[in-house]
Amino acid sequence: MIYPDDRMFSWVEQPTGHEPLVRYAWDIRTASADQCGVTRDPNEAIEYVDAALRAEPAGATGTVRRVALSPSGGAEYSVRDVIGKARLDPATGIVVWTEP
Repeated sequence: MIYPDDRMFSWVEQPTGHEPLVRYAWDIRTASADQCGVTRDPNEAIEYVDAALRAEPAGATGTVRRVALSPSGGAEYSVRDVIGKARLDPATGIVVWTEP
């Protein structure tokens, strides 16, 4: 289907030059289930992991990674680097972040 009005897709960012679009992927690992997501805002990813870990049982962990669309053109991300890893300290209830 051809859309003559490109404003319909104004939410799609187009990279400039040859730099791929950078995103921030987050994931939460628990004994019973995993959660994950991608956002353009690193603070949003960190805040989500922080809030999710507070709602999970002890032993849950979270990670935020800087990712970019795969250069192969597929619907996948390639990891640029790890922004931080987190875990809930069961003794204090505080989410503890560590740098990679």
